[in-house]
This record gives sequence, C-alpha cells and structure tokens, in this order.
Amino acid sequence: MRSEATRGPAGADDPRRGPPLDRGVRSRTLRAVSGIAVVVGLVSAIVCFLGLAAQALPYPDPTPELLAAQAASVRAWRLGILVSLGLSAAGIAGSVRSRRHREAPSPNP
Repeated sequence: MRSEATRGPAGADDPRRGPPLDRGVRSRTLRAVSGIAVVVGLVSAIVCFLGLAAQALPYPDPTPELLAAQAASVRAWRLGILVSLGLSAAGIAGSVRSRRHREAPSPNP
C-alpha cells in the first residue's frame, strides 16, 4: 500500500479525482503535444535564424551605441535559436517516448 506522502494532496480514494487515464490516451496525448512542440520549435528556430541574419547585416558608419544594440540583439536571437531548438528536441524526445510505450502486438492472434 502506498503511503500518504506518495499519493499527494488528493489521495487515490478521493472523490474529486477523475477516473485514471489508460495508457492509450496518455500516449496519444503525449504524441500530439510532442508533435506540436516539434513544429513550434522548428518554426520559431527558422524565425530566429532569419532575425539573426537580418541583424548580421552591417550598418553604414555605425555609432558605438548602434554596435552595442546590434550585439545585444544578436545575443537575443542566438538565445532564441537555442531555446527553440531545445523545445523541438524535447518534442522529439517525447515523440520517441510515446512510441516506445505502445503495446507490442501479441505473437499469437
């Protein structure tokens, strides 16, 4: 029997909790969320890359303040690329995990 600490604030016999989700529902939900994360991450990485490319264009006769602002903007776009690629990597990992949890077909039908 599980202790009260591992069950959390709403215990297993708490009437406020809904019925537990079966593995199929959790797997489909994880797969859908993972797919959305991959798409959003890749699209935002493309947008950040285009923003970084736009900031890489040199200004004619730049002032020191303009160069400092451009350097800060480049750092922000680079961080955006890293975050968006991390989001898409997490989505890929979730997709792989959801596929691993699928039930194997039985050898004797």
